[in-house]
Amino acid sequence: SALAEFRAAGGVSGNESGSLANDLAQLRAELSTKDPEEQKRRMEQRKAMKKRGFQFDPPSGAEAETEPRKMKLKVDVELGAGLELEPSWYGMVIEEID
Repeated sequence: SALAEFRAAGGVSGNESGSLANDLAQLRAELSTKDPEEQKRRMEQRKAMKKRGFQFDPPSGAEAETEPRKMKLKVDVELGAGLELEPSWYGMVIEEID
């Protein structure tokens, strides 16, 4: 059968040199013997690739040393906030202030 020929030729489940399973096993063995920090970096990179959408980098330098500013916006029930905003990739863009 075709499946038997595929396996005989070193198919997915074969251990023969040049088979997909053998190549994958060799790659895993090679990667597992490397630096643990490198392995951790690869795992983080793989997790990051799975995430969708925009995400800021973690704060560094002066950003990490200072407290974030907190602001309060007073909103009139009838007139609203007095801001015209449009969403963008980088955050909200203020189009107009009343």
